[in-house]
This record gives sequence, structure tokens and C-alpha cells, in this order.
Amino acid sequence: MKRLYHISILVLIVVGSSFCLSAQDSHLSMYYATPNLLNPAMTGRHSDAYYRAHIHYRSQWFGLMPNPFTTMAASFDKSYRKFGFGVYVKNTKAGIGGYNVMDVLISGAYDIINDPLKVHHFSAGMQLGFVQKNINSANFTYDNQYSKDYNGGDFDQSISSNEFFATETVLLPELNFGLYYYRTDKNKMWNPYGGLSAFHLTTPEETFLGVKNDLPMRFIGFGGASLKLNWLYRVDANFQIMRQGNVNDIALGALVYYEPEREDVGFFIGPYYRYQDALQIHTGIEYGEFTIRVAYDLTTSDLRSVNKKQGGVELGITYTKHKGKYIPSIF
Repeated sequence: MKRLYHISILVLIVVGSSFCLSAQDSHLSMYYATPNLLNPAMTGRHSDAYYRAHIHYRSQWFGLMPNPFTTMAASFDKSYRKFGFGVYVKNTKAGIGGYNVMDVLISGAYDIINDPLKVHHFSAGMQLGFVQKNINSANFTYDNQYSKDYNGGDFDQSISSNEFFATETVLLPELNFGLYYYRTDKNKMWNPYGGLSAFHLTTPEETFLGVKNDLPMRFIGFGGASLKLNWLYRVDANFQIMRQGNVNDIALGALVYYEPEREDVGFFIGPYYRYQDALQIHTGIEYGEFTIRVAYDLTTSDLRSVNKKQGGVELGITYTKHKGKYIPSIF
């Protein structure tokens, strides 16, 4: 019964995220690996590269339910002089209720600073697109449907729930904006970066129940620095502060990179921590123009007693077409 209670709480969180003013977007542990999703101003802002393609996958709470929460994303961005252009698609499935969210956006950014040395960059960016949300209300169960005589104690969906859904699909316009600064001075031991971004600027109205309900704006502050220790090692430390409605999400960590003289091979590993939620281990390899990242969450909240600390697993693969390199391209 304790396990059933926690599963019920999780389902309520998902459904509540669709119906209530405190709705929350999905989050990623490797937030730094998906710049287009993190800040529109980071679109096309990759030094010494023509373009970048990325795919991402996250699954969480797989120890609690047969249909775990999954997020999949794909993005592409390209630089052209001081401009950046891109597109991304993200899809999130949540639980047995059939809750599904799909984001489709185009991105644009512009480097505002006119630095003759091209080491200081300050860009502004915008995203425009739509968000589609779906549910399957036939999969929901309610307290008044629980019967101790049904299958030895279970939810009997033949009992009327007396719940009404005005629609099972909502389509929302999406408008996002961001600012981003970064330094790319190869003569410096460390190079800082950071930015601010805002999502759902139009606070579109979303509801499945036919009542007024606005999607609150989401704000992200992101920053860090890359520190070159010597010819073999560097450290990249960063943080993310996210707020939506009255809920905060704070994460920080660092990766230690091992990059020997052979430039097309590298390795990195490091710890991350999401405040009052999870301790994470991030690792990966760099080979040629590919970067493969893996992260695993160890739950530190009260939920760890139910999910056996199995918070989530994440995988990201990035292909970056570098300038001046003659490694065969896949595009």
C-alpha cells in the first residue's frame, strides 16, 4: 500500500502539472548538453564549428511504474558570421495517464558585441513555435473508483468517476527569449560564460477541464567557467537556477576533462547535484566530431525509500562539424 500511495502521488503530480497554475516543465540533468533548450541566445554559439546536431534521451522513475517518464529531444543549429540559426523538437511522456508534451521551435541568435579580437561574445536570441499537450483520460483512476471487492482491492473503472474533460488536446503558442555572454580567449587559463533566459513569454492559456489556467513563465539563470589546468586537463564547472511559478530548481556541478595531445580523443567525468532531489554522476567521451554523454541520478529526496534511489538515466550524443578539420563528416 505504501508503494501504491507513492505511485498515486506521482500520477497526481503529472496531472496537476497540466491543470494547475504551478505547472512545471520537464527538466534534464545534463542541461549544459542541450544549449538550444537552455537559452535561445546559445543558438549557433559554438566556437570553431559550422554546425551542431544533438539527440537526447532521459528516463526517470522506472523503478516505480511500468510507464516511466521519458523525455526525448533532437536539435540542430548552425552559425553564419554573427548569426545563429536552429531548430529543436522535444517530446515528454509521463505515466499511465498518457500525458504527452511535444515542443517544436525554431531559434535565432545574434552576436551583439563587435570585438575585433573575437574573444568576447554577447548574444541575444529568440525562439518561436508551439507546444502540444495530450492526455488519455480513459486511463485515469480516482478515489471513488477504488473497490476492496474488485480483484482483491483495486480501481474499478466501470464505476463513474464523475469527472469531465473538455478536451484531451491543447495547442499553445510558444515564445522564448535569452541573453548569453561567453569568452573564447585561448591565451587565458579560464573562460567564463553565463546567461539568462525566459520561456512561455505569452503565458498561454492551457486547460483540459475548460477552466481558465495560464501556463506560467519559466526563468533560467545559467553560468560557469572553463579552466585549463595544463596541457592534459581542464575543468568545466557550471550551475543552473530555474524558477517556474512558485517552484525553484537548482543544480550545479563540474566535469574534469582529460584531453591528450591527440586532439580527436578525450574523456570527462564529474559529479552534479540537484538541490533536495538527486546526486548525479556525469561522464562521457569525445571522439573526433562526436561527444557521447551519460548521466545517472541517485535520488536523495524522500522518494529514495520507494524507488531504491533509481532516479533517472540520461544519454546525449552530439555531432559538431568543426572548421579546419578533415575528419570525414556524416553530413
